[in-house]
This record gives sequence, C-alpha cells and structure tokens, in this order.
Amino acid sequence: MNKVSEKVSGALNVDLDFHNRLNSCVWGSETPKEFGSAWLSIISDYNLEGNDWFVLMYGLRHMWILAYFVDIFLSRLMRITSRSESENAMFSNLVNKQLSLVEF
Repeated sequence: MNKVSEKVSGALNVDLDFHNRLNSCVWGSETPKEFGSAWLSIISDYNLEGNDWFVLMYGLRHMWILAYFVDIFLSRLMRITSRSESENAMFSNLVNKQLSLVEF
C-alpha cells in the first residue's frame, strides 16, 4: 500500500483508522461482494469519490484483490521456498506440543 500515501492527503496519511480499514478491506476480504462493500464504505467515509486513483484501482480490482482469485489455483506462481514457508506457517499455527491426537 505504499502508493496510497502518494494518492491521499496528508491528514489521511497519518490516519491509522483509514490505513487499518483499507488494509483489512484489501487483504481481509474473502469475497468480491465483501470487498466491494468495504471499499465503497471507505471511499464514502473519507470523501474519496472524486479521487481518480481510487476510482482506477476499483475498476482494476479483479486484477489485484485476492478475493477475486479464490477459484484460481496459484501455486505455479509461487517459488518453491515461498510455498514451503507458507505451508510451514500454516502448520505451525495448527500443530503444537500440547495438541492431543484427537485435536490433531
């Protein structure tokens, strides 16, 4: 989201709520509908309707928002080390020493 700081006013650059909501919208939306709702709410709440960059990015959302890629198998795009790190991170959250066989 580095480009965001170049595209919004100085006040929004230091607004943690704005950045948190935008990050949550972009990275946390699980469906296109959820993303659209969150995005439009942010745009409205922060009066960004006339911001050309936000309008452009919304128009290109199908090319950069993860929620639009849920049905696409993307493992070929990942390097082997990235895939391994991703799997390790997932399993480390699910498995620990205190976990019983039944819980596993």
